[in-house]
Amino acid sequence: MIQQCTIQQKTNISGIGIHNGKKVNLILEPAKINTGIVFIRNDININYRIKADWTNVFKTILNTSIKKNNIIIGTIEHLMSALSALKIDNIIIRLDNDEVPILDGSSQYFAKMIQKAGIQKQTALKKFIRITNKISIHDKDKLVSL
Repeated sequence: MIQQCTIQQKTNISGIGIHNGKKVNLILEPAKINTGIVFIRNDININYRIKADWTNVFKTILNTSIKKNNIIIGTIEHLMSALSALKIDNIIIRLDNDEVPILDGSSQYFAKMIQKAGIQKQTALKKFIRITNKISIHDKDKLVSL
């Protein structure tokens, strides 16, 4: 039995978006149990949340972008990698542009940022999915299977 996790305290970082070249301020905030990973564009609507969920994936060419009701957040993959590696389940991610900063092009700065904020175990257990049947997708000479 594994508990859900969030961060202990708010933390922030600034950088440049690799595709739009614009400055972006990013804030990570602790989140309640079962919140998931949620992005909020402070420059558009501070009350509108986009969950980092496969149903919101918009684009995966050159970066991973999510979209909901025409609000896009791009280049989330390095931050998502750090959250996954550090087993963060619940977090609010606020940014004031349409792209997560690229920083050094890896997840290293995000991981250090999360570790510095501290990781907080929560009282609820993690939820897992179970793959019960083989799933395969073919595209020309490419194949992925679960």
